[in-house]
Amino acid sequence: MYPKAGAQSELIQELNKHQARSTSEKRKALIVAVIALGLAAGLGKMVIDNEQEQQRIAAEAKAKAEVERLAFERIATEAQARLSKEVQSGAVGGKLEIPLSSSVSAQLCFIPSGSFTMGSSSSEEQRSSDEGQVEVTLSQSFWLAKTEVTQAQWEAVMGSNPSQFKGANLPVENVSWDDAQSFIAKLNDKQILPQGWKFALPTEAQWEYACRAGEKGPYSGGSLDEVGWYDGNSGSKINEVSQKKPNAWGLHDMHGNVYEWCADWYSDTLKVGVDPTGPSSGGFRVFRGGSWSRDASRCRAADRSRRIPGFRSRLGFRPALVPSK
Repeated sequence: MYPKAGAQSELIQELNKHQARSTSEKRKALIVAVIALGLAAGLGKMVIDNEQEQQRIAAEAKAKAEVERLAFERIATEAQARLSKEVQSGAVGGKLEIPLSSSVSAQLCFIPSGSFTMGSSSSEEQRSSDEGQVEVTLSQSFWLAKTEVTQAQWEAVMGSNPSQFKGANLPVENVSWDDAQSFIAKLNDKQILPQGWKFALPTEAQWEYACRAGEKGPYSGGSLDEVGWYDGNSGSKINEVSQKKPNAWGLHDMHGNVYEWCADWYSDTLKVGVDPTGPSSGGFRVFRGGSWSRDASRCRAADRSRRIPGFRSRLGFRPALVPSK
């Protein structure tokens, strides 16, 4: 038997509806597939474009580094010939220009050998008990950076900048003793020095001797306001190097601005004699000179401070050029 005409019509209508739904769903699925393919293609293109951009940036950086390397190589070769004569024939007032990159250099001042009284007299105001005076002889002349290492100099060697206060001619700060040693190691790796010389942190005795530059009072080169940045005149910030008067040997900012790391481990008594250094081991490294945020007493030539080697706050440094042992 066949379905009645009305039932046939309903069945046909249902089939038509099912086909229409199926067609619509297929169309939707096709549209979704097309969109998905388009998105995938777009994402794929984005990934490829991003990879190509990264490759382009890396290639440009590599090319720039190679240009810098070749430029510095030429400058370093010229400097080697010049420095081999100048380092050996230094005199008070003499200065060395040391290239750090193709565009950045550091200036060092000559420090003559000699003897001095290290520490402070019992009559010096606000002195500490670890400043007892001793007689010290430095048997060899050396060179010391004219200023604290600037941020431009640090970036030229290390490629980064840890400082809180940013500025090319500001001293680099937030530098640990270990960070300073890494900088000095990279300087020595440049191999621009004549044989028999190396960069190093100054010993505590070398630092105070250079700071005093033949003077015996708490500050050298003038009053503290004339020679250093401290909490009384700094404006609560670090200031650019070389803005204050230098001492008699041409060194700027030995008082204030940023504290400066020395090579030695700390001892509560100063060591007497020829070319003294601190203990062979310890828990704290010495730093000197005071800072922009400290009072005048902490910026005296004899004032001594110490922290663990990883400490960074308000700390910078200046390298010395010394005879290698």
